[in-house]
Amino acid sequence: MALRLRLDKPWRPLTAEVVDRLPGQLGVYQIADAKGTIVYIGQAGARTAFGLRSELQREASQRASGHQFRVEVNQQYRTLFTLWYTYGPDGRPTWFVMPNGSWTAANTWSAPVYRANGAAWVGVPYDASRHSLVPVGTMTFTFPDAQNAAMSYTIDGVSGSNALTRLPF
Repeated sequence: MALRLRLDKPWRPLTAEVVDRLPGQLGVYQIADAKGTIVYIGQAGARTAFGLRSELQREASQRASGHQFRVEVNQQYRTLFTLWYTYGPDGRPTWFVMPNGSWTAANTWSAPVYRANGAAWVGVPYDASRHSLVPVGTMTFTFPDAQNAAMSYTIDGVSGSNALTRLPF
């Protein structure tokens, strides 16, 4: 099986000044020499601390002047869609969703929290009217580094916090 990659965005100089202005995003990039001959194709995935910016900073530091790059973004790096599966005070499984938060500081993301309610759907016809999202509170994630986070929340008037650590994969 062959994978074809076609990037048709304009070439940019592979310099620290240009690369440092890139936002942190996941994606694919090409490096070319001064003549436009592609010499390397790379990607910035979830293990890259600051996405394409980190990968291209490394490339710029290792290559001679005159190289150029172009990128194709697959995902906005600072966009979060957060789900929390836990158990309520009654011991029943509960899903919370935070679909529309925002960055309130460089390392802090906050969002309203919704409880997902619904009925079983396996083996029965799907009925959208039996599913809903109910606003129940707020949640904030603070990221002191690329490996850890502090999660604080207030849900149904109950406040708490959890320390989180990234799972290696």
